[in-house]
Amino acid sequence: MTPQEYCASKTNRPASSIYYALLTATAEQRPHLIALLALHKEINEVLIECQDASVARVKLAWWRAELERALEGQASHPIACALSAEGALLSQSAPQGIDRKRLYQHFSELIEATEMDLSQGRYLDWPNLEKYLQLNAAALAKLLAWQLLAKDYDAAKYGGLVEQLAKGIGLSIIIRDVGLHSMQGRIYIPMSDLRQFNVTAHQIQQRQYGDNFKALIDFKIERAMGLFKAAETALKQLPKEDVRRLRPLLSLATMHKQLLQKIAENTPDLLQHRLALSPIRKAWIAQKHNFAFNKI
Repeated sequence: MTPQEYCASKTNRPASSIYYALLTATAEQRPHLIALLALHKEINEVLIECQDASVARVKLAWWRAELERALEGQASHPIACALSAEGALLSQSAPQGIDRKRLYQHFSELIEATEMDLSQGRYLDWPNLEKYLQLNAAALAKLLAWQLLAKDYDAAKYGGLVEQLAKGIGLSIIIRDVGLHSMQGRIYIPMSDLRQFNVTAHQIQQRQYGDNFKALIDFKIERAMGLFKAAETALKQLPKEDVRRLRPLLSLATMHKQLLQKIAENTPDLLQHRLALSPIRKAWIAQKHNFAFNKI
């Protein structure tokens, strides 16, 4: 199995949002995006696979070292090798002047997010959760945007848009998976929000639906929608050609925005199973973005 095949086996699940979003990328860019997504999944899986926190920390430390080796052209893991392939961000033939220190920082933030998960299963308030989303979702989105825009990527120019997109997507996933996460011993909805709506962790873990839970989810959906709205405002300031190159990210954002609308209409089902858009709806969204649909 080649490094690219290994990465595809980790992420390219048919009918998933990622699968359809990647269809909007060029054939040249797709394997590099898949490698970044595979790394993100590999790091996140450490939390689930390692029951012992000390073992998980050792594994995360190994990944930090592996990414440092990849920056020097000495990668050994299939994902790191894919990230170092010609045209990828860690390629030794990457454009001169690329800020490799900032690049490593974003990779390191993915690891730091999982370290936060190891240290705490609950989040005190929105700023605390927002920091987690910044490290996890936003770091990944910045790497994806950097890969898509290559030498044209400018953190000052695109950072605000990418962060809002990523936080909106990340918060949408937290809302969608609130039941699953509680079974894994983690509740990402901030404790301050739970108190505000008189929802207890026990209620979520026991899958007890009530009007207070509905009000809480509506509140979280409104916050996520606000993030997408901020991203749309930033989107209008960018040249259309740049927006077109960011199609995979915009497709993912649109899918999650529409997922929030589905959750709002079917909140009682949220604690029973994972809600999702149909494959046809996802394919339709990706197709729209393929034809220069520049909205979220």
